[in-house]
Amino acid sequence: MEHDSAPSGCVHRLTSSAGRTTVRGTLSTSQHVFWALVDGVPVASGTESGLRALLGAGLDVQRLALGLCSNVPARLRLRSHWTGVRTVSPGATLVLRADGGVAEERVALDEVRDDTSPEEAAGAVRAALDETLRVRTQDHGTISCDLSGGVDSTTLAYLLDRLRTDVSYTRASTDDPTNVDRDWAAHAATGLRGPLVELESFSRTTSAFAAPVLSGAAAAAEAPPAWGSNAAYLEQALLRARGVGAGVHVNGLGGDELFAAAPAVALAVGRRRPARAARAVLGLGTMQRWPLGTTVRAALSREPYGRELRRRVRGPARGAPDGPAEAFSWAPGFAPTPFLSPAARAFVTEAVEAVTEDEGPLAADRARHQVLEAVVFQGEVTRQGNDVFRDLGVSWESPFLDERLVTLVLSLPGHVRAAPGPNKPLLAAAVHDVVPSHVFAREHKGEYSQDLFDEYRRERGALHELLLDGALVAAGLVDAGAVRRALGVPVTGTAQLFEVEHLVRVERWARGAVA
Repeated sequence: MEHDSAPSGCVHRLTSSAGRTTVRGTLSTSQHVFWALVDGVPVASGTESGLRALLGAGLDVQRLALGLCSNVPARLRLRSHWTGVRTVSPGATLVLRADGGVAEERVALDEVRDDTSPEEAAGAVRAALDETLRVRTQDHGTISCDLSGGVDSTTLAYLLDRLRTDVSYTRASTDDPTNVDRDWAAHAATGLRGPLVELESFSRTTSAFAAPVLSGAAAAAEAPPAWGSNAAYLEQALLRARGVGAGVHVNGLGGDELFAAAPAVALAVGRRRPARAARAVLGLGTMQRWPLGTTVRAALSREPYGRELRRRVRGPARGAPDGPAEAFSWAPGFAPTPFLSPAARAFVTEAVEAVTEDEGPLAADRARHQVLEAVVFQGEVTRQGNDVFRDLGVSWESPFLDERLVTLVLSLPGHVRAAPGPNKPLLAAAVHDVVPSHVFAREHKGEYSQDLFDEYRRERGALHELLLDGALVAAGLVDAGAVRRALGVPVTGTAQLFEVEHLVRVERWARGAVA
């Protein structure tokens, strides 16, 4: 017996034969597998909530402490917040045997097709994109799609316009006059057949620091929602999609992760073309104004994954790390934040020290590992959004996270993925006959942090009560003194802003989880 719960490439796949049952989610974890032993019997599920109810599971305090760190690696981040609930590795198959045994079969992701030409790669990417859009929309009438003005949503909008005549587009702007996404979206809409609807501005709906706009939404998530500040926009977009009869709303998550020129991709070029890799690394160092020696040492580092994680948590708490050592590392940005109490630091150290060899990187080289880390994060965002808003009856789809597309891009040689050219050259080549070339001429993404700064200034006074009288301080995980110091001075940089935003997100979720 074999059953797919969604179209191929974005599935839960269940098979059962000769006393052996297998369950598999997707590589991105947008469809994921959880399991638990219930009265000694292994039970698998596509969500945590049912297992949590069967077990009467409590909150795992060590996992909660780990989540207070910045940029937690996927192997650690995917651990459940609920005692007794277990998760499967990204893309792995859970095997349930008739004798009650449980095993995990992982897929190897290190095969590289070194003989693939840029033209062949572009053609394969285009075929994968066309197919993933077809299977996600074929059973629906009207389709709803984001059109933010960015490269990724614009690319999907043009591909959908070629595939369908019944596509409706939505976007939200910002009151920040320096953000030009509105202009790019309006320009793109002139080449599409469907209407573009402007939703309420992010400047008025962002909820990173205020009380949750959606009653109960944060508590409904099985982990602190990574999309929390944009919850109101997501609800608006899905409600609007439902209002026009759409059962699917398409977004551009995953496009940056697969096609943007991430620093570590330059290292992959060295597999076949070391001279080009050296030029790419040194050029990046010059652009970022990194010291030459520091850049070279970072690029040539052979520090193992586990040792790097242990080094990060053994050091002093600090703000978000930066520089070439971060850009070329296994776990960029992973660090305990200054808000962690000594008890929380001990929990984090214990969790990282317990990482086994089987819990190593997602791929053998840092370039593919970094891509997979980012893809899995966006898969979590997609899964959480669908879980929380499932009652709206609209599926929030991320075509760039389709497993066939992800594995295809990961299999391409580095010199193809990091080819010189326009913004996202591989994607541009794949859709050159459909998407206008000026779309890929953009040199900068839209900037939305001003909305967060404005909201923080409005809500800073209320954050004292939220955080100092909150669940995390009560649990002994957060240093109240560090919180007072952070709230007592103006926030001047995005790194500080995001640290506080992250703490608020975990606090709001924790309050609902322990209620």
